[in-house]
Amino acid sequence: GVGRGKGRGRGSQGGRGGNGATGRGARNARSPRTPRKSGAAIPQSYVERMAARHWQGGKAEGKTANAELIESIYDNILSAPSAGRRVSMQQSALELSGYLEHYLWPLYEQKTATWSHTMSLVVMVTLKCREGVPAWSAFESDADRFAAFFSRALALPSERPA
Repeated sequence: GVGRGKGRGRGSQGGRGGNGATGRGARNARSPRTPRKSGAAIPQSYVERMAARHWQGGKAEGKTANAELIESIYDNILSAPSAGRRVSMQQSALELSGYLEHYLWPLYEQKTATWSHTMSLVVMVTLKCREGVPAWSAFESDADRFAAFFSRALALPSERPA
């Protein structure tokens, strides 16, 4: 193992080896909570930074959708395999940040929306349903716009980018 102290054995076994609340035992107890970064990993704080910069506090009002931002979030978080805890946490962070209600839907325009923008809406609704969170309230105020979105979503397979 990694260092045993002063030859006294492990943890709280006898004498001056430590009681587990201080010293080496406490430091090792915290290390599993420290996130490990890989080359492709996006820390959860990425979602928080993007939310603060782009949609929380009404920042999206009167603006147009940032296609590069939506594409990046879709590619790295929403379309990532959901087998990992990191991806699941980031998806939850997106849901909690109001990404659907404060950015994707208010800035959605059927004629100009990218494939990723439309699919992001679909995935966010799916995530809300999976979490047991009301998913449709964001769409209630504009039934005609929702119908246009739904038509576009149904047409997506023929538009899937190469």
